[in-house]
Amino acid sequence: MKTAYIIGEFPSISETFILREINALKEKGNHITIFALKKGKPPYHADAEKLMEHVYYRRNLFSIRLAMRHFCILACRPSIYIHALTVNLKKTTNNKLKLFRNFLIAGDLAYEGFKQNIDHI
Repeated sequence: MKTAYIIGEFPSISETFILREINALKEKGNHITIFALKKGKPPYHADAEKLMEHVYYRRNLFSIRLAMRHFCILACRPSIYIHALTVNLKKTTNNKLKLFRNFLIAGDLAYEGFKQNIDHI
């Protein structure tokens, strides 16, 4: 099974519970990918360093590559993309910019998840 974790910051010294869970899944034969929103600062937990090759850090929010990823999702899975966009547009919040930013990040992570054939998040 291919499993992904979405983590705000990785590696982080405070993520010992998640590290234990990830290592237990790896021991059972699961393939693990970590989607991190930003890179953590030292000191790192020793187990975290072993997982660094499985970490995907989100892209710059205003890049051509990110725009292409969104376009690919729209082209390949239009109903899912339009539904996600519609749900976001209907949300009532004072911070529409943050909502748009989160939508861009979600699209980037979704593309990477599709590309890696992730089974479970």
